[in-house]
Amino acid sequence: MMISSLLLLIGIITIMRSRFMARLPLDFNLKNISIIIVSLCGFALISHFTFVGLGIVFLVFFSTMAGRTYSVVRNFKVVVGLFLVGLAFQKLLGLNLHQYSDHDGRPEQARVWF
Repeated sequence: MMISSLLLLIGIITIMRSRFMARLPLDFNLKNISIIIVSLCGFALISHFTFVGLGIVFLVFFSTMAGRTYSVVRNFKVVVGLFLVGLAFQKLLGLNLHQYSDHDGRPEQARVWF
């Protein structure tokens, strides 16, 4: 309940703040939207058929093509950060983020990230 209340408060503050700021045009770039959709679908497919680590690498390196600049060093830093967050979820919180699956969708064996 506490988190929901905080999110509601943030939403209300954001709406109130937007009323006092100048309006800016919103541009939709279909190429960038397509890149993000393909990177998310690729992440899901790669993670399903291999393991989450490869999916994260694909997601980061492919989705950053939608940005203004492309930096391999920054991509590596993001990948390492996401790996660390995933390992923390797995080791500290006990969340099983991935099970290696057969092609028919049944879990074959529990796998870790690497």
